[in-house]
Order: sequence, then C-alpha cells, then structure tokens
Amino acid sequence: MINIENLSYKIQGKYLIQNIDCNISANELVVIMGANGAGKTTLLKMMSGSLLASNGTLLVDQKLIQSYSTQALSQKRAVLSQHYEISFPLSAREIIMMGRYPFFQSNPHEKDRAIVEEVLIQMEINHLADRNYQTLSGGEAQKVQMGRVLAQMKGGINQNKYLLLDEPVSHLDIKFQYQLLEIASAIKNEQTSVIAVLHDLNLALKFADRILFMKDGSIVHEHHKSEQIDVTVIKNVFGVDASIIELPELNRQWVCF
Repeated sequence: MINIENLSYKIQGKYLIQNIDCNISANELVVIMGANGAGKTTLLKMMSGSLLASNGTLLVDQKLIQSYSTQALSQKRAVLSQHYEISFPLSAREIIMMGRYPFFQSNPHEKDRAIVEEVLIQMEINHLADRNYQTLSGGEAQKVQMGRVLAQMKGGINQNKYLLLDEPVSHLDIKFQYQLLEIASAIKNEQTSVIAVLHDLNLALKFADRILFMKDGSIVHEHHKSEQIDVTVIKNVFGVDASIIELPELNRQWVCF
C-alpha cells in the first residue's frame, strides 16, 4: 500500500503539490486526472521516488520511500513516463530487457529472456523485436516501453508491486488504448497496484476503481467506480460543461463534451 499524508512539493517558491492525503491499496487501479498543470505528473514522480517531498510523508509498504535502495525500489515499482527517447541504437528486445535489469547483475538469466519473449507476444510487438528502437513510430515506441515496464513487473521478489503510468495511451490507436488498459487492469490482480495519469475521462470511467481529480496541486474530488459521475465535478476540475449519457446495457456512463 502507498500511504500519503500532508504531502507537498515546492520549487522556486511555488507549490506544485499541496497537502495531499490519499492511500493506494493493493490490487487497485487508480487514475489521476486534471487539467494541464494540475500536478498530476509531479504527484506520480513523487510516488515513483524520483521527486522527494518538501513536506509530508510518503510510505510504500509502511516504509518511507526514500529509505529504499535504488535496486530495492526498482524491484517494487516500474514507471512509464511521458518521454522515452533513446539517443543510441538499441533493438526493441533490448529496451524491454531493461525492465529486467534490477533482477540480475551482469548477464540476464534464462528466466529474464523468457519474460522478454512473453512480453513481446503479450503486447503484440514480437515483429518489432529486432527493429532499431529509434526507427519506431510514436505508437510502436510506446508499446515497447509498456513492454519494458511489464517485464519489470514480472517475477522477482514475492512482494507488493506498483505500476506507474504517465499518459500511457497518448500515442496509441483506439484498439491499443483498450488493450493496454485491459492489460493494466489484469495486472492489478497480480499483487500489483496500478496508478495511471489519463486525459480521457471515458477510458478512466471504464477501467478505474477510483479516479483522483486534481486542481492547483491538490486532490479536489475522489470518484469511486460504484458512484455516478457528477457534471459539477467535471466543470470544477476542467472548466467545461458536460452531459452524461446512461448506458444501461454496459452498466456505465458516457461523458459528452
């Protein structure tokens, strides 16, 4: 479990994150949403350990996140960021193998190689395995990077794990948006919590167990899967008017703007 209490992050005299309190439970898919500049990516970076709090505490499985060694933290959590350019030539297979680096010293084991091949098939990118990563399209590169974090989540120490995804479907077509989020939803049942930043509210409503809505660096509303979305929340968070369509045959709502 991730426990966050009174968390703030300040840089150059400005608070990007202010007084956040929330918990992320095991086997849960939580989506973070908000307008540009709301603090979503900053909060995700703090959950990953790449940014440390100015105030407050962030516990990962009852330990301060800064108390983990780099390797121990890498064996517990994987991060898919918005930016994933590589400045030197590597194959897609080699990029995915990077997800296994925390689990071996100098050379990958047979298990690591098997996991990479499994992920190539799972993400339907085995035809890209030997391609130079630098020649891939944005969508292809995003699928390879998702393969890398999936490889990092598999095997290793039997412990709670955390998958952090920052705008994971931004370059994907509709089919692979759904495929990626279906994979993420399935992973949460494998002793893993998934935290994702998304911009598509309808995708979030379909896949998320909870949605945390952020504004001006704070969580201003928390929506649970069992609840009905409120248009006043959408107006407050995004500044736009919305309508709700009920889809009883799918047991869900659809938000129209």
